[in-house]
Amino acid sequence: MTINVLMLEATGTGGICHYTYNLCRELIEKQIAVHLATNRRNYELENRKNISFPFYKVLDRERYLNPEGLPCDELYLEVIQLAKKIRPSIVHFQWPLCPKFDPYFLNHLRREISCKYVYTAHNLLPHNQTEKDCEIFGTLYQNIDAIIVHGNNLVTNFQKIFNFFPKRLISIPLGNYNFLVPKTFTDLKEARKLLGLPTDKIILLFFGYISDYKGLEYLLQSLPLVKQKSSDFCLVIAGACPDFSKYALLIEELGIKCQIKTFIGYQPFEKVPLFFQGADIVVLPYKETYQSAVVQVAYAFGKPVIATNVGALPEVIVEGKSGFLVPPCNSQALADKILYLIKDYKTCRDMGAYSKNLAHTHFSWKKVSEKTIQLYQELLKN
Repeated sequence: MTINVLMLEATGTGGICHYTYNLCRELIEKQIAVHLATNRRNYELENRKNISFPFYKVLDRERYLNPEGLPCDELYLEVIQLAKKIRPSIVHFQWPLCPKFDPYFLNHLRREISCKYVYTAHNLLPHNQTEKDCEIFGTLYQNIDAIIVHGNNLVTNFQKIFNFFPKRLISIPLGNYNFLVPKTFTDLKEARKLLGLPTDKIILLFFGYISDYKGLEYLLQSLPLVKQKSSDFCLVIAGACPDFSKYALLIEELGIKCQIKTFIGYQPFEKVPLFFQGADIVVLPYKETYQSAVVQVAYAFGKPVIATNVGALPEVIVEGKSGFLVPPCNSQALADKILYLIKDYKTCRDMGAYSKNLAHTHFSWKKVSEKTIQLYQELLKN
């Protein structure tokens, strides 16, 4: 059975872009015909030497992010034309184009081409959700043949959130970020020098887009507690933020400015390895989440992770082996685990080694692609 996939990924940058790239690359290796439709303005991986699948820059992210008054016909027309050319048996969404209007698009495309729809729900709902989002996404999911989530916890909670159970709902974990690790590995001290970080302290890393749900304030509030027993650390905060002023004010109030180094703004793909090569511990103090690719980046670089016990994070962090889980919104618990690893650097390194092994084994793209192909095959049989 020939499987022909049109993969829709409109972001062009960041974690979902990276996930889609690796999945496409692995599917091609397994003789699945994959065609990627991505962001019209920017696809940050297009210059990679080993890109092995055709991609088309046809999706306009600026339009689908502003659904009110959206000229949807124009947005969807190019996708429909591309689909007519490719004749896919599977259309796989990695992100909605415009959730409010996507069901109409799906019905239109289904009339034009006989295909099945798969949707990877990296987030079941937007993190900054509105009152209407549950209804909008629920309608979208009811028009999808199979939904992929990144945790058994999310399978369990789907029906509670949307009050229905979809046709097919399966958990497939996020794959590793080993593709991000340079072949010529910059060592820890060299990475720190390139970033202007201290070479004689334990580096804590908070990485990624800074939103309220990520709980950065609880990590900041934990640092004075850490500082009471050890000043041998530096927190690196790297990521875009709409308004960092409230965190800057908190840093001043807590008297921890000397322990903080900030890199505010979207960090280009080529620079990301330096942050993880230079770090000792990666911290995810999220108040809530579904899953996080930051864990996989940390594992690829052999770093332990301290994270909160929310969403499906407990399914990827092996307590006491690849990292620690703490309750959300609990600065004291964060401080306790940070201090534990600061004081016991051997355990910190052992956890990092365990994390790296997980990346190569449990979170291999071979396993992710095999489960994805099995889903495609089951859909097409029916």
